Formats: sequence, C-alpha cells, structure tokens
Amino acid sequence: MYEKSAGCAFLGRWFPASLSVLVLCQACSLPDALAYTPSNPEVTQMLDKAMVFLAAGSESRLGGKCAVATVFLKHGHDATHPKIKEAVEACRETAQKSFDEVAREDIVVYQIALALIFLTELDTKQYHSEIDTILGWLRRLQKEHGGWGYPSGKHAQTGDTSQTQYAVLSCWIAKQAKQNVPKEVFLGVLGWLVRTQDPSGCWGYQGIDSGSLDADRVPQDRDKNSLSLAAAGLGSVYMCADALNMTVTGRVEEESAEGPKLPAALKLVEENPNPTRGAVQAGPGLAKAAKIAMRDGNQWFEKNFSAATDRYQYYYLYALERYQSFRELAEQQSEAEPAWYNAGVKQLMDTQQENGAWPAECGGDGSVDTALACLFLKRSTKTTIDEGSLQFDGGRLSGGRGLPKKLNNVRIRKGKIVNVEDESSTTVEDVVGALNDPTNPDFQKLMENPEQFAWDSIPAGGRAVEALRRLVKEGAPDARRMAIIALGKRRDLDNLPAFIYGLSDPDSGVSVAARDALRFVSRRFDGFGMPDEPQTADKRDAAQAWTAWLVKIRPDAELWE
Repeated sequence: MYEKSAGCAFLGRWFPASLSVLVLCQACSLPDALAYTPSNPEVTQMLDKAMVFLAAGSESRLGGKCAVATVFLKHGHDATHPKIKEAVEACRETAQKSFDEVAREDIVVYQIALALIFLTELDTKQYHSEIDTILGWLRRLQKEHGGWGYPSGKHAQTGDTSQTQYAVLSCWIAKQAKQNVPKEVFLGVLGWLVRTQDPSGCWGYQGIDSGSLDADRVPQDRDKNSLSLAAAGLGSVYMCADALNMTVTGRVEEESAEGPKLPAALKLVEENPNPTRGAVQAGPGLAKAAKIAMRDGNQWFEKNFSAATDRYQYYYLYALERYQSFRELAEQQSEAEPAWYNAGVKQLMDTQQENGAWPAECGGDGSVDTALACLFLKRSTKTTIDEGSLQFDGGRLSGGRGLPKKLNNVRIRKGKIVNVEDESSTTVEDVVGALNDPTNPDFQKLMENPEQFAWDSIPAGGRAVEALRRLVKEGAPDARRMAIIALGKRRDLDNLPAFIYGLSDPDSGVSVAARDALRFVSRRFDGFGMPDEPQTADKRDAAQAWTAWLVKIRPDAELWE
C-alpha cells in the first residue's frame, strides 16, 4: 500500500519541506478551471463547506434528516456517522407508527419517500422491515388516478406533481433494489403524468387530468408552471419508462408528423426491444403517449432553461439533476461536463453562504436546501443509476468470464461491466483480479489498451481504484503508466497526489502520462509546461507547479512520499 503524508511537507520523491512557502506563493495567481464535474476543485470546496454545516445542523423532520443522511452516505460515510444514525433512528420510530397516524401529516409523501430512498441506499437487508412498511404506505397513498399528493384538505382529490416525483424516485430505487413494487404503481402514475402535461410541454402544481391518453391536453395552472415542476414531471416520466422496460438505446428518429428529430428514448415495437431487461410492461398507447410527453417536455426545457429560478432554487436543481440523469440513461448519451450542470454549479457558487449553507426555502435551519444542493453537486441520481446495482446486492457480483474482447464503450449494467457493442461482460472483481496479478492474461490486455477501457465505470473508492493507486508506486513502468491513465479517466481529485508523484517517475512515459492526467482532471489543458521528452529538472518544475495548484484548492491534501 502506498504511503501518504499530510500538507506540503513531502512533495513527491525529492522535494524538501521548505518548498511549502514557495508552493503557497505560487498558488496565489493560478486561474480557475474551465468547466465542472463533481470532482472539480470548486465543487469539492463547496461540498466541504456544506458538509461542515450539515454535520452541525439541527433538522428535525424525518424527510430532512434522511436527505442530510443521504448526502453523508453519498460522500462515503458509513452507518456509524452521527447523521446517518440519527436518520436511521427516525425511520425506525416512524415505521412503528400506524398508517393512519403517519397519514395525518400533509407532507407525508415527501417524508416517507425520502426515508425509503435513504434506507434502500443504506442497507436493504438490515432495514428490510422498515423498507417494506414504508413502501406499503406509499402504495396506499397513491391516489386512484395514479398520482400522489395531499391526503386531505382542498387538494385531497388531485395529484401533486412535486410530491409525485419523490414517490416515483423512491419506488424506482426500491424496484432496483429488488423490493416488491408492482408494475401497476408505475403504470398508474405514468398515465397520470401524461394526462396532466400542459399543452406547452410543462407541468403544473396540482394536476388537472384530461381524463384520457387520447384527449387534448388540459391547460394547467400556468401561474405555478415552473422549471422545477417541469423537471419534476419530466424526470418522473423518464423514471417510469425505465421501470417499465420502455427505454432502450435509441437511434435518431426521422422527421415525422409528430415533430422534429429527437434522440429516441422509446422504440415502439411489438416485440421485446431489450430481452436482457424483460418485456415492455406498458401497452402501445401509453408507450406512445410517454414518448410524446418526453419529446414535448424536452423541447419546453430547451426553450425555457435557466439554472436560476425565483423559488425553491435548490429543490429545483436536485429535480433538474434527476431529470437529466434519467434522460442520459434513456438515450445512452452521457456528457462529462454538461452545460446544465455547469450552469447549476455557477448558480450555487453565487448563493452559498459563508457558513457553508444555502438559503433556507424549505423550512428549518437550511439543512434541507443545503442537502438538496449537495445532491445536485454530487450528481446523486447518476451515482445511484451507475452504481446502485453493485451496491444493492451487498457488494457481491456475479462471476465473469474475463474482460470483454473490446475494451471501448463499456458501461455498468446490473452489476456487470458490459461492452455495449458486443454484449461481452465481466465484473469489477475480474478487473481487480487482473490488476493484482501480472500473470493474468487480462493484465496484459489492460496494459496494451489502457486508453480504451472505460475506467470511469469503475465505482469510486473501490478495490479496483486502490489496486491502480498501488500500481502507480509498485508496478513495472508499463503498469505504472497504465494505472495513471486509468485513474486519470476517472476525473477524481483524490487521485491528484498519485499524478504529482508520477511526474517524478524515472520512466518519462510514466511522467508524461501523469502530466496528461493532471491536465485532464484539472481542466488546465495547457498545464505547467513539461515537454514530451522531459529532463529531471522539467519534472521537478512541473511537480512544484502542480503541487502549488493542489495546495490552493485543497489545503489539506495528503501528498505521497
């Protein structure tokens, strides 16, 4: 295992402690990065400040406690963290109540949906009883028309688009975790979502039901149409379509009477379009209506998008991330630095308070709004989509048969690493085994083609990443180069010390790979010099400059000796 040291005292193989003063001076003039991902320095700085605030926060509501705990869970903390323990206790206390007692609260759907999401992502086996109880409550709270909303009062008969999105997300996560969520739950709510879409493509607050999939759309409450409700409705349509096996890797449709070319999220065919997932569980009428709802909703967003909204800003950004993540899943098109995410990050930069929180719009001390902002920054939904099938089975993956013949265009699907071109597959365990055994035939395959393999599909913080980091220090030159290339494709700031360490490698091929990885992860594409055939002095100068940059963005960075 590699060794690390804190702060600036040890910078690579041959840097003295006295260099720390020079490092700090150089850091003062370094420009910011050009675009953003969850591992970007500016993003991690915001998250670090927010986590300090959340750790000291005093949120009292069940849903709020679970939202905060989910942030810590996504940040890599385990069940021993105080906020996670606090949320677990609140869930257990709630699950011991009667349904009638729980249903008295107006915002019960928000509360128990967030609790279901948290418990399911934490541990489905340990909390099976609580999950089963809460899921049963959600099914009872689903209204006859298919939506969710207030259990009583003036809106008792209508569905609430805002509450429905959380119920749909919690049911989708539960279904992915192999909990009992009948298809009728998704069929019912998808029908309601389609029937309550505004003619413009947006959604309203309390849905006005057209009564039929074939009926003309009914104008919704335009005074309350908003970006957040559009994201809520459209994201829920995508989630339902995925849960019903309606989404497949699509082609681009030709011009038709229905509208212009758009990425096809649904392929309307009689036969099963995706045998590995099971048969489509919706009739052709509902499938066609959902497809049109997606198309019109996407067009509305393209015309009206803004990262800023005049109310419930952070609730909106989390809904936006959810919608965009499920759209990426449906269309099998994922962009590392999407424009919508960049815009949201900049909005959050402008509004984060000195104490790390974001302004309270959802009540309480601001913990809920801050938690929702963090979930946006961390691309929480995308993480659940990409890694959930690995986590939900207790970390156990089905046995593989070695790496795919083609290493490019790999995706994680249902606990396996699959090449989408030829459907050959392996598991993370196979990759770990190859990395730990130079005699493994797959080890040589990875060394020969490190640029082709989709290393960003490997879950962060797992054994494969640890094996790669170890190779940077202990492997042969070709293995060190492969490991740096692989870690670089992950765009994870936690790997920056490994790259700076690699700059001083005696093998110049390794040094250049480390230089390129630093440029890619940092978005500083011009870097700090260092030619393609560097001398020892070039490597030293580059390592000093990169260390200065790292110390600026992460003062507590742990550098390798």
